Parts: sequence; C-alpha cells; structure tokens
Amino acid sequence: CISLGLVIALYSSLGIVGALASDDWGRGNMFTKLNRSGSSWMKATVGIYPLLQNLTTIPVLSILIKYNLLQLGWVGRRDALLISFVLPWLLSIVFYGGDGFEVVCELGGLAFSSIVNFMVPVALFWAARGEESAAVSIPKSQ
Repeated sequence: CISLGLVIALYSSLGIVGALASDDWGRGNMFTKLNRSGSSWMKATVGIYPLLQNLTTIPVLSILIKYNLLQLGWVGRRDALLISFVLPWLLSIVFYGGDGFEVVCELGGLAFSSIVNFMVPVALFWAARGEESAAVSIPKSQ
C-alpha cells in the first residue's frame, strides 16, 4: 500500500510541476506546448516520442498477438504474421499522421495509462491479499 501511495504521489507531483512550468493554461496539449517552447531540445522530444513509443511497444504487442492468434487457431501462420506485424505498423502510420497522434495520445493515455498505472496495481494487490488469506485459512490435512 505504501508503494502505491508513493507512485501516486510521484506521478501527481510530476504532472503538477510540469503543468506549472507552462504559461499556456488550457490551450493545447503537452506536445503543442513543448513544440512552442522555443527550445530545440523540447521540439526534438516531440518528434522522438512517437518513434520511441512505436519502436518499443509495437514489436512486443505484435509477438503477443501472433502467438495468441496461433494458439486460438483462428488463422494460419502467414495470416497471423500479417495481422500481428504488418497491420499495427500500417495503423500506426495512419494514426500518427496529422491529428491522429493527438487523438490517440489523449484517449489512449486517459483510458489505458490510468487503468494500468492506478487500477491494475490495486487489483493485483487485493487479489494477492485474498490468496494469502485464503492460503492461511485452509486447514492442513494430517
């Protein structure tokens, strides 16, 4: 419980300090603010972020998708490869062009990051506590 509180405090303080550093309250998102900052380093981070996001997540997800499709028996090896590796890269090109990146970041970040960072750890903690108490209450056979 202490570690969850620490994570919430760190994430919140990082977000609040980052927001306080901006003079543009309520206009645009963090990417537009960094891009308008005048700093070449900040502008570079806006350009590099989508590349790093794609290069680190799509291959891992592609491997998971491929083997899930094969295990379920829904498609053959060739189709699983196309669906899991080619389709995500094509979709990333479509979504990361124009306003698509902004929409994906806002909705995806809100929906998935909040759940993964705050709800899943609490659920896992309570599930582990439940298993621990169930294991303690089971009488041992003699």
